[in-house]
Amino acid sequence: MNIQLTEAQATALDQAATAEMRTRQQMLSLLLAEALRFYFMDREPVLNANTLQPDQLCEALLNDALEQVQIREIL
Repeated sequence: MNIQLTEAQATALDQAATAEMRTRQQMLSLLLAEALRFYFMDREPVLNANTLQPDQLCEALLNDALEQVQIREIL
């Protein structure tokens, strides 16, 4: 799936990635994982646990970010 970031979103992602010395893809995965964790787990209980499993989503996103580190080290 491809999505188009707004200018503000792209700028925020680029600045966060640069500040953390990460790739855009890695930074996006980390930000999404933290956002899901905060929004669905810290802020309020998951009301629709049957259709949304934030733990599994966060784990997948963090694994994606880790893969980006490993790919970068190979290159």
